[in-house]
Amino acid sequence: MSKDLNIQFTDSEDEYSSTSYVPSESNDTSSESKQYISSRGKIIPAKQYKDIQCLCNGKCHDLLTFDKKKKIFDSYYSLGSHDLQTSYLCSLINVIKTKRSYVKNSSDSRKEFSRIYYLPLETGITIKVCKDFFKKSFNISDGRITRALVGKLEGTTPPMDRRGRGDAVNKVPIDKISEVREFIKKFPTSTSHYSRNDNMNKNYLSPNLNISIMYNLYKQENNEPVSMFTFRKT
Repeated sequence: MSKDLNIQFTDSEDEYSSTSYVPSESNDTSSESKQYISSRGKIIPAKQYKDIQCLCNGKCHDLLTFDKKKKIFDSYYSLGSHDLQTSYLCSLINVIKTKRSYVKNSSDSRKEFSRIYYLPLETGITIKVCKDFFKKSFNISDGRITRALVGKLEGTTPPMDRRGRGDAVNKVPIDKISEVREFIKKFPTSTSHYSRNDNMNKNYLSPNLNISIMYNLYKQENNEPVSMFTFRKT
């Protein structure tokens, strides 16, 4: 659950189809804030953070200092992996299914989804912001957000590698356990409203993430990953 600042922004005009085309990302360097050459030979300049503002009534730019906004930008690009960044974005966007919209004189109906956007704070909570401020915070486009949310809306997750049978936790080197914990820390967390009184310092990962998604992303970053059993226990 995210901290409610009594400012809610939705993006209810967006509609999605399960048959949406998802273009491939051909250059891993595009996931970093560095200059690179595109597949068409075009030089893409390095992404640098610039102080941003929005025109919404909530004045999102006043919610964070320049240093905090820059840290959010740097943290996103320091992930370095397109898949990690996609999961990171998904964890900060809440997609809510609304009522079906019916076209007059037609039996067809389309499911509508509203989006609520958040940005993470160092304290482990998140704050609601408008779509424009969210995009500017990461220097991303509408298309990047839509592509990131396709799998989320369809309820799909990356396939799980079932080759490992699991290894005993007491046989796993300490440095491998630390490696897993550092990986998990890359994802934003929030404080649950329901447990705040009993567990003041306990944070939770976004409900939009699950163990299968995180483990598959972890394997992509590590040549010698621990088993799913060990990852889950950690």
